[in-house]
Amino acid sequence: RAFVQALAQGERLVELTGLDGQTRMYGVARLHIAKTAIIVAMGAPLDRNLGQIDRDFALRLIVLLGLALLSALAARYYIYAILEAWVQHTSALLQRLGSGQLAQRQDSPSSVRELQHIEDGIHHMAAMLQHRESDLRRLSTAVEQSPVAMLITDPQGNIQYNNPAFERTTGYTRAEVQGRNPRLLNHGRTPKATYQAMWQ
Repeated sequence: RAFVQALAQGERLVELTGLDGQTRMYGVARLHIAKTAIIVAMGAPLDRNLGQIDRDFALRLIVLLGLALLSALAARYYIYAILEAWVQHTSALLQRLGSGQLAQRQDSPSSVRELQHIEDGIHHMAAMLQHRESDLRRLSTAVEQSPVAMLITDPQGNIQYNNPAFERTTGYTRAEVQGRNPRLLNHGRTPKATYQAMWQ
């Protein structure tokens, strides 16, 4: 209470008698590193000279700095341990998703809010990929079962895929047309304008 009163009056040095009955000169300061008030007070008996007080102060300051450094290192180690475990779990999840296991989700969600946002984004991405894969599977089934001949080429015009109706219509098997240009179907009976329209 005496320290708080001294600070309220703007005094940083105060002479007080401690619980042990010894009168000391205290240096008092308020630290603003937390939401609650933290008051640091260092005292020295009045019967000591300034040299002793300075040495005691320096020693206490070194101990305080050492404790602060140890606390910072412990906090850093703790934070890195949390991050390392999270990165390992998340990397494993991404590998499973990348291998096509799109129903996979993070089995042990993080307790850190910022990491939870990343996990939510990964889960949303996996759900979207799962939905897209389902749509592609339906489209693939429709193309495979379609009575209309279909083929898919790469940007260079080489055939990458053809459906069974294509094989029935043309007589070419999938192995025969794979990687070839659709020109192999041109026997000179189709008007040139039809091909130009197809390429456009």
